[in-house]
Amino acid sequence: GRVLSPPVFERGSLLVGADGTVSIARVGLRHTEIELPDGQRLRPTELWNRAAGRHGPDVPSIAVVGHVIVAVGRSLPVPLNGFVVALPEPHAAMPAVGESVGYPQIHGPTGPVHAGLAGGPLLLRGGQPLLEMREEDFWGSAPPVTFSQDETGDRNLLPRLAAGLCPDGTLVLAAIDGRNFERALGMTLGGVARLLAALGCEVATNLDGGSSKRMVVEGRARDLASTEIVSEGVASVAVRPVHTALLVHAG
Repeated sequence: GRVLSPPVFERGSLLVGADGTVSIARVGLRHTEIELPDGQRLRPTELWNRAAGRHGPDVPSIAVVGHVIVAVGRSLPVPLNGFVVALPEPHAAMPAVGESVGYPQIHGPTGPVHAGLAGGPLLLRGGQPLLEMREEDFWGSAPPVTFSQDETGDRNLLPRLAAGLCPDGTLVLAAIDGRNFERALGMTLGGVARLLAALGCEVATNLDGGSSKRMVVEGRARDLASTEIVSEGVASVAVRPVHTALLVHAG
C-alpha cells in the first residue's frame, strides 16, 4: 500500500489489491494521487515525461524524480526518469527544490493498489495480441530506448518475462530463454503474446526481460540465465544479479 516508486510512464503492470485480487492493466501518474509539500493533493490530468517531450509547459511547474522536487519554474527540462507537472491554481506557496512530494494512493481497475510491479507493453487484451507502444509511453526519449526507438518493428529475438491472467483468475508467469545460439534464440514481444494466448490468457503484460529475466521454482532455477550473447552452451561472463523479484506462494 506504500508507493515506493511512482509510475512515471503509463505502462502495463501486474497489480494486487488489498483483498488479494490480481489484475493486469496500464497504470500511470493519472491514476496516482500526488501530495505537494503544502499538503495539497492533486490527480494530474496533464503531465510531461520523456515520452511527451524534453521540456514542460511555460507555466509554474515542478520537476520530480521519485519523491524529490529537483526543479521549480517554467518550461522545465523533463528528467529522464521523472516528470514535470503544472502547479494547481491557486497554490499556497511555491515549493522549493529538495522538498518532497508524496503519493498517497495508486488507483487500479479494482480499487486502490496494495502491491504492483510495472513492466509493459501490454501483450493481450480480450485474448487478442496488441502492441500499443505510443499509448504506453514507449516513445521519444523515454527509457528504455530499445523499445521507445525500436526501428526493427518488433523483430528482436530476446529473453523475455511476461505475466498473464486467464478468465478464471489463474496467473501465468512465463520465462522465455534467449541469447543462446544452441538452445534458445528468444522471442519477439508478439511471439510472447501468441504464447500466452495459447496458454489461455485473456490479458497479459511484458515484464523486465533480457539479462533481468529469471525464474526459480521450489528453489531451482528453471530458466537459462544470460547476460550477453552466448554462442556456446556455457556463459562466458558472470550472470547479472537481480535485486527485485516477484515472490509467489502456492495456495
